[in-house]
Amino acid sequence: GIVVDGGGKVITFKNAPKARFEMDIESTGQIKDLCDTSGQTMSAMRVAYNGHKHRENGQGNNTDTPDKQMEV
Repeated sequence: GIVVDGGGKVITFKNAPKARFEMDIESTGQIKDLCDTSGQTMSAMRVAYNGHKHRENGQGNNTDTPDKQMEV
């Protein structure tokens, strides 16, 4: 296959409306959205989802945490 080696430097793709990958994507590092502003990593999103609770229908007791956790 083709290997891109950045030589330890950031690789930046510019001047395109979007990047599209028609395949599975694997990463050994974090994946973060809106990285130049208030974005979060996918790991942080899973932690927030897995531990969230809220009032049942806006009142009453807190709900239980989700019974189906988002997997790592």
